[in-house]
Amino acid sequence: MSDRDWRHLLEQVIAAVERELQLVRSCTSRLTYESKGSAGDLATELDRKIERSLSEVLRSVLPGSAVVGEELGSRGTSQAEWIVDPIDGTTNFAHGVKHVAICVALAVERRPVLAVVHNPFTRKTYCATAG
Repeated sequence: MSDRDWRHLLEQVIAAVERELQLVRSCTSRLTYESKGSAGDLATELDRKIERSLSEVLRSVLPGSAVVGEELGSRGTSQAEWIVDPIDGTTNFAHGVKHVAICVALAVERRPVLAVVHNPFTRKTYCATAG
């Protein structure tokens, strides 16, 4: 991909992640938390909802890609794999601590080439591409 293609893809991923902002900000008071097994490791239906939503968008912006998510596991196989953590810091989120992020990365042939980390409360987005 050219630098221009990477920038365009990055812009689409940032837009997709930022669309989840309202969902996260509006759901804090009515969530049910469940343990994922180890102490302090929580998940919510919101985690799964965001992961499903992002998975659809990511596969549409890069047709043929696969998604590996923290909550829902792996969907598809491909040279290009999206890695998604829908709410990194769910335990913080559960306790009202605003240090959380929506994280998305793309690996091609197992090498990271693109990443977006977005805090829905501070509205800060950090991103990078290889090269």
